[in-house]
Amino acid sequence: MATARPASSTRIRVVRARSSTPAIRTRIWHGFINDTAAAYSIPYVGASQVLWGSDFPHIRSIGLEAQSSLSQLLGALAREDQEKVVGGNAAHVFNRD
Repeated sequence: MATARPASSTRIRVVRARSSTPAIRTRIWHGFINDTAAAYSIPYVGASQVLWGSDFPHIRSIGLEAQSSLSQLLGALAREDQEKVVGGNAAHVFNRD
């Protein structure tokens, strides 16, 4: 005996236009304060998706040592990537660029 499918049933086919990696690289932002793994991790995530913040004047902030700390944390990155991370990306996110 054959079973008929109800007229109200619907089949949905989901098609991803692209893999998840590019989607993550354009839709998720990452932040750090003084993470020593930042310079290692940023090339994998993409410098365009990372925001640096000092969290000043809170207890975890790097406060007045920000420039020297950033120099140590991001010194291995290209100058263009450093500029994105420390301010350019935030300007973009908040439509200030």
